[in-house]
Amino acid sequence: MGEHLEKMSVVEQIILTSPFMVFRWKIAPGWPVEYVSDNISLLGYSAAEFLEGKVAWPGITHPEDVPRLEGEVADFMDKKQNSFSQKYRIFAKNGDIRWIEDWNMVIFDGGQARSIQGLICDVTERVVAQLKEKSIREELEAALSKTLSEYLPICMFCKSIRDDKGVWTKLEEYLVSRTNTQFSHGLCPACAVKHYG
Repeated sequence: MGEHLEKMSVVEQIILTSPFMVFRWKIAPGWPVEYVSDNISLLGYSAAEFLEGKVAWPGITHPEDVPRLEGEVADFMDKKQNSFSQKYRIFAKNGDIRWIEDWNMVIFDGGQARSIQGLICDVTERVVAQLKEKSIREELEAALSKTLSEYLPICMFCKSIRDDKGVWTKLEEYLVSRTNTQFSHGLCPACAVKHYG
């Protein structure tokens, strides 16, 4: 028995020093918490707040995510899928929105789903980086698409550009007004010979 307690103590220390928080929710309205590891403090809450029902998981879950999560869980249960993962937003105790990913297992008792236990992890930094990368990629693709798809009417003599309103603008002014381009003027060798001998 002593060896078993020692192993449990080691497991508990591993959990408490990791970014993974452990939960066990009863399958009942409001998802009452039956167990939560003390490192829920990573989100600013205490385990007691959940265990005493002062804080409920649905209450800290972002309201836009609740219907999707409930639908997914119902679907997992209907399909008798006993393990699943979800990604969603919650409110930390200080009000910050944090992205959470969880990995869950349904616990059965006498053939009936009784509770769900799982690991949750704050993945906010990863999600924010992915969203930034996606936004930058979309901006670049849009700029490239626009650049490649536009035909610019250009004067064959002075190289002015006609805009979509029919106004002719010098090439440099046109590009500066629509891009972050700045010009510095120089003289190419062919023009130097042509104009200055």
